Amino acid sequence: MKKVLFSIFISALVIGLLGGLGYLWFDFLRHQSTEPDITEITSFEECEAAGYPVMESYPRQCRAGDRTFTEIIQAESPSLTSKMWMWMGTQTDTGKMIKPAQSGAFTVSFSDDGRVSLKTDCNSMGGGYKVEGDKIIFSEVVSTMIYCEDSQESEFSVFLHETPSYRLIEAGELIFEMESGTMYLR
Repeated sequence: MKKVLFSIFISALVIGLLGGLGYLWFDFLRHQSTEPDITEITSFEECEAAGYPVMESYPRQCRAGDRTFTEIIQAESPSLTSKMWMWMGTQTDTGKMIKPAQSGAFTVSFSDDGRVSLKTDCNSMGGGYKVEGDKIIFSEVVSTMIYCEDSQESEFSVFLHETPSYRLIEAGELIFEMESGTMYLR
């Protein structure tokens, strides 16, 4: 009887050990097939796709083990309607640089529906615009008529009369090329 119990005990022990080893092997294979090697992850996108935690920050970050990957945010290219443009200065055709005496006092805003709004150090203006190729054509521009001594309004609003060509630079600048010079807005 002792031999039978001993045989049953040994058999149960062997079966238990084999079962435990089988479970561990199965678990090991399961994790091998679903989790990529952390050393193979080289970007935020790969980290996120592998299911690692993503921190809701700006920009977002993903942590894989002791490594953190930051999402690369591509800057949108500026458009005429993407922002309110502030006059930074005008380089005249004679080489003279004219800068606004009051920073931020001169602005231009273009809307998607073809309207333009301007603010100067003295008056407000508004009207229509249309783009033809690289040219902007302004129409029906109206203005308040306040008189302000030492205003730079005429230097700023010259582009309304000259049908300037324009270009947008990725650094966030709008440049008007006119016969009388080049105007820079940011």
